[in-house]
Amino acid sequence: MSMKIGELLVQRGVIDEAKLQDALNAQLVYGGHLGTCLIELAHVDENDLGHALAEIFGVGYATAEMLHDIAQPVIDCVPRRIVEKHGVIPFHVTDGTLHVAMIDPKNISSLDETSFVTGCKTQPWIAPEIRIFQAMERYYGIPRRLRFVALCRELDREQPFAPKSSPAQPQTRTPRGGSPDPVQTACTIGVSVDEETSVSRGLEDLGEEFGYGRSWREIVGVEDRNSPSPTVAARQPEPPPMRGAPIPGVSVPSLDEAADRMCRVESLDQLSCALLDFAGHGTPRCILWRVDSIEASIWDWRGFALDKEEAQSLRVQVTSEPIFRLVAGSGCYRGPVPNDAGYHRFYQMLGAAIPPEILMFPVYLNDHLVALFYGDCGTLPSIHADTEDYRRAMVKLAYALTLLQLKQTIRSI
Repeated sequence: MSMKIGELLVQRGVIDEAKLQDALNAQLVYGGHLGTCLIELAHVDENDLGHALAEIFGVGYATAEMLHDIAQPVIDCVPRRIVEKHGVIPFHVTDGTLHVAMIDPKNISSLDETSFVTGCKTQPWIAPEIRIFQAMERYYGIPRRLRFVALCRELDREQPFAPKSSPAQPQTRTPRGGSPDPVQTACTIGVSVDEETSVSRGLEDLGEEFGYGRSWREIVGVEDRNSPSPTVAARQPEPPPMRGAPIPGVSVPSLDEAADRMCRVESLDQLSCALLDFAGHGTPRCILWRVDSIEASIWDWRGFALDKEEAQSLRVQVTSEPIFRLVAGSGCYRGPVPNDAGYHRFYQMLGAAIPPEILMFPVYLNDHLVALFYGDCGTLPSIHADTEDYRRAMVKLAYALTLLQLKQTIRSI
């Protein structure tokens, strides 16, 4: 079993446990790969990260300099749609072998499709996600989020590129302990609408230009006009026990219907209802948490025996609540509740039994965690819902928040 990137860096003495915990907290709040957060916090050097990733994956490390000035014929080998779909960057061709830099060089389906389309054998290399996104924009015009624009600009100022030399040859690193497991690839749910700016260091003030450290409502720029105060929406009747069940008189909203409602909402309460009316049929107990800085509070819920005052009084630190940490660095978590007292306290707080299966998604806006969806199967043996449908619903939620912000801005002019 290979090590995770954080464990390897700690073992090498590059970082200590305290810095690793800083980065794990930042990963939950800001999304992205752990390595990106370590670089943003100035806890690791880019090349230290790259070499550690290469050891874990057992492949060569494609440095920023190797991706800086790629010949156009090499770029033309891989169509834009393949680059956008799989995040592969071709940077060298030799003897019928196409060398490509990737975030996840163990993704066999990505390599197979790239080989099929190009007609070349592909040799994967590893590169940090910040450099993959930079190359995707530079050579293929695929926009990256502004967090990565600012970070690359700062790194390039610190380490200017030397004149281009001849292409490096692959030097595969042997992983410790046999074949490596893939490092988890982040699939961040969210959107970015800010203008280009620079990045600051540190977890508490990692750049207000991205909304870091600011209130959830400041980031969204929205207040409920239909409510006298920013309180949680009133609890709705408990939904049917499973999505699609033939309950007479109950209409199960489709994802498209939920999206149409999200487009028409005029308040945050209306938005949460649109999402949970859809989600509540597949996850009969569900909560939409809103996140202000690093504090989560209940925005709206279904299926839990909470009254309005109880719901309003609950406050949870996202960086210290174990159940929320299940989604750190990933697009979602679906599975059982880990058998640990730290996770069980979450259900004691809600006055609910521990379910057999849960489903969780983080929602990011401008690279900042603004909401968390939690759903479970209640008393049923499992969740009756398609994970991909829920992922798409959370993407729609992120865009709906942006749309609500734009509506308010238009009206205020």
